[in-house]
Amino acid sequence: MRGIGARVASRAAAAALVVGAVAFVPGSVAVAQQRPTTVTVSISEPADGAVLGPGPLTLRGTAAVGDSSLPPDTALVLVVDISGSTNTTCAPSTILRCEITAGTGLLHQAALEGSVGSVAVVAFATTARAADLSPPEVYDNPLTEYVAPGTDANHDGAPDTTTVLMSLDNDDDGENSDGEGGIGQFTPVGINVDYTNFPRAVTEAKRVAAAMPQRNKLIVFMSDGLNNGGSVQGALEPITDTIVFRTFAVGVDAVCGAASDPTTLAYIGYQTHGGCDTILDPTTLPDVLPGVVRSSLDGVFLTVDGGPERRIDVDGLPHSGPYSTPYETTVNNLAPGGHRLCVTARGKDLYGNGSATRCRDITINRPPVVDAGGPYDGLQDTDIPIAGTFTDTDGPNRITTWSISPAPGTDDSAECEIADPEDMTTTVRCDRYGTYVLTLEGSDGISEAEPSSTTLVLRNAGPKVDAGGPYTGQEDTAIAIVGTVDDPDSPELDTTWSVEPPTDTSPEPPCTFTAVGELSTLVTCAESGTYTLALTVDDGVNPPVTDRAELVVTKAPVPQGALSVGLTADPSPGYVGGLPVTVTYTVRNGGPVPMPGVRLTAPAPAGLAAGTPAGCPVACVLGTLAPGQVVQVQAAYIATTAVDIPVTATVSTTGPDIDPADNTATGRVVVRQPVLRVDPTAGPQGAVTNAIGTDFPPGATVRLSWDTGISETPGLVPVRPDGTFQAQVLVFHKDVLGPRLLAADPVTGPAFGRVATGQYVVMIRSLKPVAFVLRGDPRTFVLR
Repeated sequence: MRGIGARVASRAAAAALVVGAVAFVPGSVAVAQQRPTTVTVSISEPADGAVLGPGPLTLRGTAAVGDSSLPPDTALVLVVDISGSTNTTCAPSTILRCEITAGTGLLHQAALEGSVGSVAVVAFATTARAADLSPPEVYDNPLTEYVAPGTDANHDGAPDTTTVLMSLDNDDDGENSDGEGGIGQFTPVGINVDYTNFPRAVTEAKRVAAAMPQRNKLIVFMSDGLNNGGSVQGALEPITDTIVFRTFAVGVDAVCGAASDPTTLAYIGYQTHGGCDTILDPTTLPDVLPGVVRSSLDGVFLTVDGGPERRIDVDGLPHSGPYSTPYETTVNNLAPGGHRLCVTARGKDLYGNGSATRCRDITINRPPVVDAGGPYDGLQDTDIPIAGTFTDTDGPNRITTWSISPAPGTDDSAECEIADPEDMTTTVRCDRYGTYVLTLEGSDGISEAEPSSTTLVLRNAGPKVDAGGPYTGQEDTAIAIVGTVDDPDSPELDTTWSVEPPTDTSPEPPCTFTAVGELSTLVTCAESGTYTLALTVDDGVNPPVTDRAELVVTKAPVPQGALSVGLTADPSPGYVGGLPVTVTYTVRNGGPVPMPGVRLTAPAPAGLAAGTPAGCPVACVLGTLAPGQVVQVQAAYIATTAVDIPVTATVSTTGPDIDPADNTATGRVVVRQPVLRVDPTAGPQGAVTNAIGTDFPPGATVRLSWDTGISETPGLVPVRPDGTFQAQVLVFHKDVLGPRLLAADPVTGPAFGRVATGQYVVMIRSLKPVAFVLRGDPRTFVLR
């Protein structure tokens, strides 16, 4: 029907208008059930029927829409109204152009989604025909009424469906119209455009859909006019769940109509569960139509035991399809017992809005109860019995483990051993006394018990001490004493020897020990008599334990000592400006008895300054020297000029000395002054002089250098074994005139102070007569 006025009148008389989703209107005609969408959800964790321990539960799985891993299961038929009324303006063109643009976008989206396996195009007005979607290859090329989305068989850069849609014609010649429009590509088909016949369009669309291989059929039906063909009920039957009509009323005067009226677009959409949308502004159709097949995953939700639903946070949602994403959430505070967890994914696809739900039935286990018993006590390094208990009402297993650790204040390095840590009744042994924490942990194989702890207090056994003896010896003579201690649990003992009480009132102790803290040591008493030796042992834990032994000391024979002194000087020789000469004085007691009141006197040699250490310029008190004892005293001497002088030392004692002749020692301190000279001591620029060194350290390396001028540093010179060296030193031919000094500094070997020569004088070179030499041009000459 081409007149617009008839559409307006019919629109006013319509009993009900449907905009967007179709409202339900009771009727006797069978209605297709809504087909499930491709929205899916799975739960990978926990497993159904899982028995879990208390605490936070992690729920994981995957939600998806339009699973592209599955083969496309839907055929899409695009039905386009090309009746003459589609010439109505749709800026910047007509309604038909808007339908074509929208249809192109729809088929492009179908190619992207992956759930549409084939597409077809049907144009209708008074009659309806399916388009040939196959570009001609030969004259009698067979018709192809459906192709895969996006097919471009003629390779012109545009899908073949787009080429066909762009060829649709609604005879837009105005008053000169002949009433014929049609399909221009790929096989031309003429269609009368005077009327709008819904039944014929439905019949043709169902015929093409039946031939398409996919099980599910989605027919998108666009029209701008009212139906002139009567009831579509017969054309729709039989109505099955595999065919869905999604209808669109396009244009400012277009209506979906009443869902109960079998002549309306609303009826077609409702009966097949596709619905009808009114598009009053045709220019928006290209934005709306692709959404028919556009899928999206909108959200994932969780319910626990049928309670309130909460959204699971999933990055990226909502997201256009096809799309698959993992999800993860934590469920807290589940009480022991059975629970039902359900996850629902929501989204849409070409079948409309949809959701999918998966559930898991789980059980939260009641944890067991353990008791470590105690408190326990005993001795360190002994086996202490311990026993715990395990109580559980529903667990499949009984697993227990003992552990032990030092309590604060107990040695962290203590080592403990539990005989059988997995047996509730066992023994424990520790190598250190103190307080320990015993912990019993348990599990029924599902849930962990709350650990139970108790204390273990271990004591240390006191030591058993024996001072040995009785002992005998002579006064002023070391006497060997040996004590013993038995304390297996205290390997680190503090032992102390003492004499109690002193036998006189002298300020010095009557007896001394060489190692008062050793069980085996030496004791020396200055006076004869009977002494009581006490050996005290402290294990650091128990009160100290003491044992005593008798020591009888008799008078010793008069000592006969053999005191001597010697000295050495180093370095020998030394060098002025180098290291000080250190003289080492060695005092030795070579006799069998101690030498008391030993003093050393070593005056500084004349002409030398005392350094550090200062030695013994006045008498040094060395005290008593034990038999065989050697004492060394050092003195440093500094010379500013070359010297070769004697040095002496004398030692004395208050005791008898069998050979006083060796109580004096003599030696010499030799210090040399290195000398550097040049020969000749003057010369012209460019001349070479000889550097001559004497009294330098044999085998050393010295560095020669001028104190002024531009001449190159002479460099390093080795010293001969006799302390001399000789080297040639150059003065550049353009060097500075006048006096200069050559200096020598040590590089390797014994140190000495910088040595410089007397002045070397650099003079102007003398001029020779000019010699003329002809070379080519007689006007030239050179100086020789």
